[in-house]
Amino acid sequence: MNKIRVIRKKETADSTQGELYLDSEQIGYTLEPAWNRNKKGSCIPPGEYLAYIRDHEHSGSRWNYNPIQLINVFNRNYIQIHIGNYPEDTRGCILIGKGKGDNAIWNSKKAYEELMSKLDKTREIKVIVEYE
Repeated sequence: MNKIRVIRKKETADSTQGELYLDSEQIGYTLEPAWNRNKKGSCIPPGEYLAYIRDHEHSGSRWNYNPIQLINVFNRNYIQIHIGNYPEDTRGCILIGKGKGDNAIWNSKKAYEELMSKLDKTREIKVIVEYE
């Protein structure tokens, strides 16, 4: 099983920032919205989630690439790991980047492509979200 671990390290009024690991290798940094009691637009509760690579061509996704979609997130739909740089890009999802700034991440496409190239597409994906 592929294990993606999101370790949340810093919270501000605008975002939650952390690090993303595939198995034990750090791939990049993460950006999520700030916690708002799991309401729409909030980061999701910590926990373990199964996930899959969503085919954008057959699912009506707004992306022109295949995002990683988490399954069975309590009271939430379409929570994904995808490309983006700022809190307004996330809508409750997890963004990944190679660099970080205040309430921002950089080189998101490069980080996402690296993550996808290292995933074993023949195995299940588990996403673990936790605080440091």
